[in-house]
Amino acid sequence: MPNGSSGLRLSSSAEGAAATVTVSGALDVSTVGSLEAAVNDLLAPDRRITLDLADLSICDSTGLGALVRLHRRAERMGARIALRGPRQHVADILAMTGISKVLEVVPD
Repeated sequence: MPNGSSGLRLSSSAEGAAATVTVSGALDVSTVGSLEAAVNDLLAPDRRITLDLADLSICDSTGLGALVRLHRRAERMGARIALRGPRQHVADILAMTGISKVLEVVPD
């Protein structure tokens, strides 16, 4: 599902218990709704959703909040969310805020 609004590009794929959402561009107040909608469409019990952040260039506090909300929603449904391959500055933000202790962050 491509989405080109407001500098955020999303594409997703799902196969069985695994799904991936590739997130590119800026995750901020104007774009978090698109990410949340894309992930919500994929949430299912026992599904592991990987957010590929290798091409995420900006993630503000609203974006961080969305990641935490999605994680909590997934846990309530019996699903899991992992973050894959964030750029160094995004990884640093995840670490500084403690989010990397709550969400699984895996290397690219």
